[in-house]
Amino acid sequence: MTTMPEPYDLEINRAIRKILVRHWIDLGRLFFRSLNGVITIRGELERIAGTSELLTPPLVETIFSELRRISGVKRVTIDLSNWMERDGIWIQREKEEGEKKEATGKGGTFHIETE
Repeated sequence: MTTMPEPYDLEINRAIRKILVRHWIDLGRLFFRSLNGVITIRGELERIAGTSELLTPPLVETIFSELRRISGVKRVTIDLSNWMERDGIWIQREKEEGEKKEATGKGGTFHIETE
């Protein structure tokens, strides 16, 4: 049995897409969705082809900070094959020549406190 997204999840998904597009993120390399206010993001975080500005750790943190501030979001789970969060800092994972890294399933989960 598949769980249907709540109407507010559709708004959260729209807000996620808006944030990623604003930062020129290649949506074809990511899987993202919201279900009951829990955002899941998997894949590779890359800029779209032709964008000269590279992703930096502060910019990656800004993107995920914006996602956490979306109204109705309870938690954000991130599992990226090319970025990892360590001690609050986003670090780009190195790729070996000819090797394609896969998402590990051990992404970060961020709990959001509500007042």
